[in-house]
This record gives sequence, C-alpha cells and structure tokens, in this order.
Amino acid sequence: MQEIVTNTIRHAGARELWIEVVPDGDAVRLTAVDDGRGAADPVLGNGLRGLVERFEALGGEVSVDGPGGFRVTAQVPAS
Repeated sequence: MQEIVTNTIRHAGARELWIEVVPDGDAVRLTAVDDGRGAADPVLGNGLRGLVERFEALGGEVSVDGPGGFRVTAQVPAS
C-alpha cells in the first residue's frame, strides 16, 4: 500500500486518496482511489509492478485504471 500512497503524493496531483479494505467472499479486496489527474493508459512503475508481483505470489490479482483519477484494486484469497 505504501506504493499507492507514494504515487499519489508524487505523481497524481490529488487532493484526496480513499483506501478501503473489505472482505469479498473468500478473498480480501483493497481499493485505492485518488482524485488526481489520472492516466488514460497507466504504465506501472517499479513500485506498482512490485505490488502486482506480491499479490500474484499470494494467488491474488491487481488491476489499475487511470481516467478521472487513479484507481488500484487488489484482491487476495483470505486464507
């Protein structure tokens, strides 16, 4: 999650960042959304690539979406 906060501070030009961690069936879902400038075609830098690798190693997945702010959604099995 540190990568998400760092990217928001350094790159987004955002005023706010919302982070939610909730159970989702047999998984846990993290959603982080900022109100910054976003990116039409997001390119993962080292920090977010590392985040993806760590979630995938646990059997999870990560998606990013950039238009109208930046959104990271990550899900990992709960057990």
